[in-house]
Amino acid sequence: MKNNEDYNSEDLFKALKQIKETVPCLLESIQQLAGLSSRTPGEEEELQKLLGIFDQLKWSLSDLRDYLDGKLFDASLTFYCVIKEKAAAGDVQAQKIVDDLGPWYQQILIDQVNRN
Repeated sequence: MKNNEDYNSEDLFKALKQIKETVPCLLESIQQLAGLSSRTPGEEEELQKLLGIFDQLKWSLSDLRDYLDGKLFDASLTFYCVIKEKAAAGDVQAQKIVDDLGPWYQQILIDQVNRN
């Protein structure tokens, strides 16, 4: 898996498109081989290979989810900080947003500190 800073949106969309196109064929092949009442050594080897690919894909998707969760959190925190500055400058709508979101962000930051 790449380092987080190595990703860009185009790479992510290409990877997800490829996964979307590949997974149905992969699952169909796995189900077909797994459904055989008896498998030849070659079929068993192919099944194990496909299961390994699927397992790697599962971990890659998990890593990607964690990466995207982090990016979403960073973007939302940036938004909150900008809104907080506007509220401090007297923007009434921004103050309403800060009042609504403030407790949630405070709890998230406390959770982050406690995890580290």
